[in-house]
Amino acid sequence: MTAISVKAKRRKNDFYPTPASGTRALLQNYPDINGVILECCAGASDIANVLREIEGSIVLTNDIDESRDTDFHIDVSTPLGWVMLSDLISYSGEPGADWVVTNPPFNLAPSIVPLAYEHAEIGGVDSVTCGWFIWDKRVQKSNITIVGALL
Repeated sequence: MTAISVKAKRRKNDFYPTPASGTRALLQNYPDINGVILECCAGASDIANVLREIEGSIVLTNDIDESRDTDFHIDVSTPLGWVMLSDLISYSGEPGADWVVTNPPFNLAPSIVPLAYEHAEIGGVDSVTCGWFIWDKRVQKSNITIVGALL
């Protein structure tokens, strides 16, 4: 017996937005996120719009798609892209990003996530389907917390 699999067509730039409820659940369970926050794969700014609700935060946005209304349009899947983005953040008057909070395109996540972690001053956050992964450089132990369904 032979099975034929038809690969579903992916959206342009692998764009699958994060619902506001997902970002709010993240912030309820990780309230330390504040300061200068970079959303490096902002898309339609769904995550960034919720992050802007954090009192006193400065949210900077980036997306490779130049049609998106973001602060920067840099390819963050390469180290050179992060150097360029860091320079642009410096030119904007900010010393750097305290946090990186993003839902990267799944097809580029293996390239983007380690670079985001490297460039965050405190820690980086990544969303994959229905899971959030948080790297906090201040913490010396590992925890896995099951928050529950976001529906």
